Amino acid sequence: MSGTIQITPASPADTCGSIASGEQETSAVSPAELHNTALSRERVEQLLCEMRHQPAWRKEADKACDYYDGNQLTTAIVERLRERGQPPLITNLIKPTIDTCSGMEAKSRTDWRVRPEDDHIANADTAEA
Repeated sequence: MSGTIQITPASPADTCGSIASGEQETSAVSPAELHNTALSRERVEQLLCEMRHQPAWRKEADKACDYYDGNQLTTAIVERLRERGQPPLITNLIKPTIDTCSGMEAKSRTDWRVRPEDDHIANADTAEA
């Protein structure tokens, strides 16, 4: 049984360790060090714990990202199209729409300017603060 990982139901504090307490692992690893190296048992358990305790909105957010990237067909539909000899045809209307809205928002973004009112109570120093 050496080398196997057993996952048992437990509280996040028991299985996630530093994740449950809010601490983040900040070990900087260069890409060269990651090449052909195995993850430690603790790191694998931590990753599995993170996957189990993801927020409920994560699945929907991943689907939205896939639609933006043009991955709008499921593997079952792609396989069915391949069996029929049809190429998958996707017209991605989502990405250009989001890019347009993001561009318009960025272009119309302005800095706030605060000025003192004309009631002679506030002055320029108060507005600057």
